[in-house]
Amino acid sequence: MEATELCDAYGYQYGIQPARLKQCLMKILEDIVLVTPINEATARFIQKGLTVYRYIFDEPNPFKGVFSGRSNHALDLPYLFGSASTFAGVENKDWEQNIQDSLQRKWLLFAHGIPPWSSLSDGKFLVFGPRGTVSEHYTTELISKSLSISDDIFGLELGYRAELSMLVWKHARLL
Repeated sequence: MEATELCDAYGYQYGIQPARLKQCLMKILEDIVLVTPINEATARFIQKGLTVYRYIFDEPNPFKGVFSGRSNHALDLPYLFGSASTFAGVENKDWEQNIQDSLQRKWLLFAHGIPPWSSLSDGKFLVFGPRGTVSEHYTTELISKSLSISDDIFGLELGYRAELSMLVWKHARLL
């Protein structure tokens, strides 16, 4: 992949403001560290004939703090393991409660061997959020949910991917 294609894909432009550049770098880091390995694992599982149920958690963080208003890694855990009081005092408690109820219900189905939603083999995945919504999407929409621009750059060997991750992280921290 050409560097210009990578920059375009992540919204980087010459003269970009530091805050926006940091967002671009963090998105690249997210795709390298989180999204690409999940894509690779699910593809391998499907190739082996296994049923894969995938979801994307896209609900913005309702809690005050540095990640407030942005969905972030492991944010689904308070929804899955928390009680209704977990979201006391948040701005849109109904939205958060809808996500929590749905996530817990679907995980219980899965734990009991009952399909919680359509599988990737069926061409679908589930999205929790934003704004309290829960909906199935077709796998063709995965690109729009997370760029993960294929093997051209992220299909690197694990060691190179780790080095690239560290390089991006170091630059993002400077902003």
